[in-house]
Amino acid sequence: MRSPLGAFIEWGAVYGTNFSVYLSDDSKSFRDVGRILTGNGGSDSFWWRSTTSRYFRLTVHETSAPEGAIVNELKLRILNKDRMPIGQLERAAAAGRGDLYPQSLLGRQVYWTALGKYDEAEQALFDEYGNLEPQRGSPQITPLIRLDHALHGAPASASISQSLAGGSLPIPTVEWAAGDVEIRVTAFAHAGLAVMENRVTNRSAATRKGALVLAVRPVQINPYWQHGGHAAINSIVVDGRAASVNDRPYATFSRDPDSVAVADFDNGDVVRLIEKGPRKTAPSLRSDSGLLSGACEFAFSLAPGASLAVVMSSPMRDGVKPQAEAPFDALRETVAQDWRAKIGPRKITVGDREVSDTVEAQTAFILVNSTEFAFKPGPRNYDRTWIRDGSAQALALLWAGLVEEAKAYVAWYAKRIYENGMVPPILNVDGAVNRGYGSDIEFDAQGEFVGIAADVYRISRDRAFLGAIFEPIVRATRFIEELYARTDAEHSPETRFHGLLAPSISHEGHSKPSYSYWDDYFALSAWRNCEYLAREIGDEGAAANADAKGREFAANLTRSIRMTAEKMKTDLIPGSADRDDVDPTSTSIAFEPCRVDDAFPPELVAATYDRAAARVKEISSPDFKANYSPYDLRNLNAFVSLGRYDDAFRLLSAMLGMSKAARLARLGRGRVERYAGAGIYRRHASHLGRRRVLLRCPAHVAEGERRDARTLPRRARWLVGRRRHNAQRPADSLRRRQSEGAARAIAGDGRPFPVGSRPGANPRPLSGGEARPGGRQPMQHPSRRHLGPELEPAGDRFLIGLRCPRSYPAEECSGPDASWSELRGGGPDPKAGPCGSLTRRTL
Repeated sequence: MRSPLGAFIEWGAVYGTNFSVYLSDDSKSFRDVGRILTGNGGSDSFWWRSTTSRYFRLTVHETSAPEGAIVNELKLRILNKDRMPIGQLERAAAAGRGDLYPQSLLGRQVYWTALGKYDEAEQALFDEYGNLEPQRGSPQITPLIRLDHALHGAPASASISQSLAGGSLPIPTVEWAAGDVEIRVTAFAHAGLAVMENRVTNRSAATRKGALVLAVRPVQINPYWQHGGHAAINSIVVDGRAASVNDRPYATFSRDPDSVAVADFDNGDVVRLIEKGPRKTAPSLRSDSGLLSGACEFAFSLAPGASLAVVMSSPMRDGVKPQAEAPFDALRETVAQDWRAKIGPRKITVGDREVSDTVEAQTAFILVNSTEFAFKPGPRNYDRTWIRDGSAQALALLWAGLVEEAKAYVAWYAKRIYENGMVPPILNVDGAVNRGYGSDIEFDAQGEFVGIAADVYRISRDRAFLGAIFEPIVRATRFIEELYARTDAEHSPETRFHGLLAPSISHEGHSKPSYSYWDDYFALSAWRNCEYLAREIGDEGAAANADAKGREFAANLTRSIRMTAEKMKTDLIPGSADRDDVDPTSTSIAFEPCRVDDAFPPELVAATYDRAAARVKEISSPDFKANYSPYDLRNLNAFVSLGRYDDAFRLLSAMLGMSKAARLARLGRGRVERYAGAGIYRRHASHLGRRRVLLRCPAHVAEGERRDARTLPRRARWLVGRRRHNAQRPADSLRRRQSEGAARAIAGDGRPFPVGSRPGANPRPLSGGEARPGGRQPMQHPSRRHLGPELEPAGDRFLIGLRCPRSYPAEECSGPDASWSELRGGGPDPKAGPCGSLTRRTL
């Protein structure tokens, strides 16, 4: 039996277009582990969750030619655990008490959050069991509890919970219990240190004796399948309250340990030595094995209700001296106040506290994973910046009121645009262009850079900023012409490819370059945003050029989508022009952040999002046992734009409702690249990209029909208006609380967003429709219902009155709101809904 991780296939001149791979233990019963439906030659790769097997089968169902397919090379990716240090630890964990070992050693996905400061570059990891990894690649420290001589670990606890300070600040706490003894582990970053308090409380009616055990293990919190795994320990020294690992300061404790044990690997790490009782060894040890481990025990005898607290600090970078003398509670309060001052008062509040906390938590975690200028997707494997993720994170910060941070990011990136206008999709944190795979074939970067620059200006109205970034904006937009010129050189005007951007790998589901419409939505948004900025700065020539190019591009895009759908014989919006795929999660970016959904052929929209809605129902069902992608969350913006509020509620509830996912969304965990039970499959490690989507979605509900018209809420009523009936949904209180928890949002400078059309825009025709003044025209879909807002200033916020749409039954209206009528100085609005009411909401 071996441990295959995946397969690689290199095809010959003829190739498989539809093929599957299977594994078997006995050569009789095979299980399907992957299938590709749109093969186009070259090479293909499969990856699957960690497993064991003896037999492999490749089955080609359809080929590019009648004579079959040619396989030039077939490779199995085998994990040889026997020769890896991590394999020894895995076998020890499997043979021993699993709750005493890091859970990744048992093949389980471990969820974590990042500790850091918004003005510091380093991050520590703190996982769902209270384990801490203070530096990248460093060993982790594990809190255990000893009662009646026996050790207990958090994974075996019947009650374990995770929370953030104030519901959203990056000060996580993990609580668990061993019988009637409670362990509460709280951690935060301060002055280059990861500070962790381990508090043990006796909840019984009798005195309890035991010990808190802090064990350092040669394992990173990220597992090997996320490029973590082994963290070599070749030396450990414990000297009083100080511990060093590999001859570097590792930790300082607030009190001396009562017992110290250090051990080399011997069919188990140090917990095997101390599992049945404390053992004292020499406090230092060296070995070339890389598998040393150690444990410090802090004894207690606690009366009923009494507590013991041991504080540990560990450096998050070299040159920082660990210290644990400062009062923990006072220091934690200082850190919490600092974060609250940075983030400011809560900007978005809805009736369901879970949603509001999750949204605000993402703001903090974007900052935790940022450098002075760059927004990183994560603290470990994604320690660089993508314009794809960074632009969306900057947009999230804009809606959180952190305009200067977003502005600095755009200005920093603008200086790195190539002379020919190409936007580098990936930068290292020092600003150098990352030259890895994809560095020159991710063409969504053009529209993402232009889009976030335009949004920063729309909100900040900073003319100096506009002047500084306008020339790179024009250069980046004009590079789009070169990209579709490459396509036009290969495809004639009558083809569905004509006028599209050159093939790229921007779409993360495509490992090989393709004509994904994903890039084209961003390109169209770039032309329109460039036109807007040009008119704002007074460059009518650039504006006219962008307007003409945008119109031409929109026509080609609509035509291509329609032709591809006809070729596929489908009534759905295709995901690309060359892969015969349908992917609503990528199509939805045309709504947000691109705002170019008017380019869709209208006849294809309803069926596409019927399919997306069916997918939401599938993953929401109690018996759902497969995996789903967090990219599904993108569809929330589309559902709201189309007036499909029930589908939007169902999707948001599903994403927040998975038991573990709900806790860990609050913890701000990034993407993981492995199956997590029956929960979420996420392709990459520690990725903030989906985190900012989670932030933007509820904000989009409250932010208005079109931000490019700089309007505010025309959809907020779905958060607080119509009543829904489903007690199982975590967001149900959004529907129940019609008189509270209103959606809130303010501009970054405290000013309300003005209502109206995009300044300086020309009338733009809908696809197949007539022009209407006001710039970009929203797609007129039959299911869309418009809510007209009335805005009034109210201090540093403002009030919104949402008219009850005439399409709603009268019994669903909330009735006249006297306070709002009094505020406006009049009675019911003659243009209001059937009941003549306006609902007052604070924003």
